[in-house]
Amino acid sequence: MKISHIYLKEDKHYYSVPYRFTGKKVKIEYTQSYVSIFYNHERIAHHPRSYKANGYSTQKDHMPSTHQFVSERNPEKFLTWAKGIHPDVHAYIQQILDHYSYPKQAYKSCLGVLSLDKKIGRQRLINAVKRAFSFGTYNYSVIVRILRSGLDRLAVEDEISDKTIDHPNIRGAKEYR
Repeated sequence: MKISHIYLKEDKHYYSVPYRFTGKKVKIEYTQSYVSIFYNHERIAHHPRSYKANGYSTQKDHMPSTHQFVSERNPEKFLTWAKGIHPDVHAYIQQILDHYSYPKQAYKSCLGVLSLDKKIGRQRLINAVKRAFSFGTYNYSVIVRILRSGLDRLAVEDEISDKTIDHPNIRGAKEYR
């Protein structure tokens, strides 16, 4: 899916341009407050500047209206699909959608996560989502890394132990007052 954005290296941030300019060579001018994009000396886009690394600033009218994938999908469909799998998957998809200022940018990640239900099995997907929640990361690639490394087969609680070790060389809290 082409999302028709340019990348401002200084801020590590993406800004949308009208879809018809995808692949065209453009000129970017920016101040501390605004980013403007020009094509053949004509301004084609203007955005408030954002310093959010790996973020997207998207204007709805820049997205292609005829793109079939965009027109068939919406957040509610992804959330309904996720709810049918498990409440934790539903909450995870909601987090993915919430991490983008424009939900359509999250669709590829949502679709990837949800399609894992049939590819790797429901329980493994649920376990991977629980693990990703414990990391506080919300995207498709982290789910894939968890599955590839087999972390989904370990209970999250297995790594977190509240057992104290009794050894003469270990001092307790009272030693640090």
